[in-house]
Amino acid sequence: MSVSVKLHRSLGTALLVAAAVAATPGAARAADTKTAPPPAKTTTGPTAAKQAARPATPATPSGTDDERAAKWLSEGNKAFKDGKFAEAERAYKEAFALKPVYDIAGNLAMAEFAQSKHRDAAEHLALAIRLFPVTGEPATREQMQKTFDQCKGHVGSVKVEIATVRGAQVSVDGKVFGEAPLADDLFLDPGQHTISVTAKGYKDASKSVTVQKGIASVVKLDLVLLPPEVVVKNGPEAPPPPPPRSKKPAVALGVVAVVGFGVGGALLGIAGGKASDANTQAASITGARCVAPPGTNINPACTKLVDTANSADGLHNAGVGVLVAGGVVGVAAITYLLLPPRAAKKASTTGVRATPLVGPDGAALMVSGSF
Repeated sequence: MSVSVKLHRSLGTALLVAAAVAATPGAARAADTKTAPPPAKTTTGPTAAKQAARPATPATPSGTDDERAAKWLSEGNKAFKDGKFAEAERAYKEAFALKPVYDIAGNLAMAEFAQSKHRDAAEHLALAIRLFPVTGEPATREQMQKTFDQCKGHVGSVKVEIATVRGAQVSVDGKVFGEAPLADDLFLDPGQHTISVTAKGYKDASKSVTVQKGIASVVKLDLVLLPPEVVVKNGPEAPPPPPPRSKKPAVALGVVAVVGFGVGGALLGIAGGKASDANTQAASITGARCVAPPGTNINPACTKLVDTANSADGLHNAGVGVLVAGGVVGVAAITYLLLPPRAAKKASTTGVRATPLVGPDGAALMVSGSF
């Protein structure tokens, strides 16, 4: 005799006893897993508690899960017999987690029904009835169906239909119930509920429903296929955008250009003064020649005139040169601002230095720096 047969044979009495609990609380007694013969006839009254069979030696479980399931089932039956329905429910749940078969589901449903947990009982009875074998005892199935009908009178049932995707995950109020298509209806407490379905590659769908006691309804949901993601493979990586160009070099070059214009203008002003002095000195030399024959002394006034004229020419040339340099630096500053930035290969220091050079015979502007 296999374990599954033994569990099935012990179920009939437990189901009938649970029905008696619903009718007269306190009169229920569950059959232990060691009991074998089914009740002689179906009944839903208090006398059902007296239909427990004589003890028999149980068959040895064939595997580890079977052994543990049989142990939990035995403890659940004992607790049910003692009227400890919450303890029986916990034990049956442990057994059902190891072996989700119809008979353990039926026992679990009876413990839940005895505590007025109609939604949970309806869920487990639906499974038990769906998996009930054709060779099972008709009286047991009939009793399960009667209890199932009583449970459905306290809750609402919702059939979820998803035409587009098989295997979509169905959730109610955030709790996952299974994958579509669901084998059984959803049994929900009366009130507002949100039914959601999700599937990879599809947009989530949900619908809010109002569940009424004893009313069956249908919820249809369709999943919309998401557009495929565009993925570029083996393509060249786009270079990172260059950092914004610093304006400091342009500002420095602009300052140098302004300084150059100032220095150049000053030198031209000094050169103009020197030229005026040379003209005055030349006018003062009257009746004398500044070119003397060899071996004679040159007029000192002529020597001073030559020096003044040479100084004026040198300062003028220097002033023009500095002005040109300032203009070149100004153009460089504008060009720097207009050119597109380039990514720097390595860190560098930026700086500009302008040094005016003024001598007795001329002047210049020396510009140096790094960018």
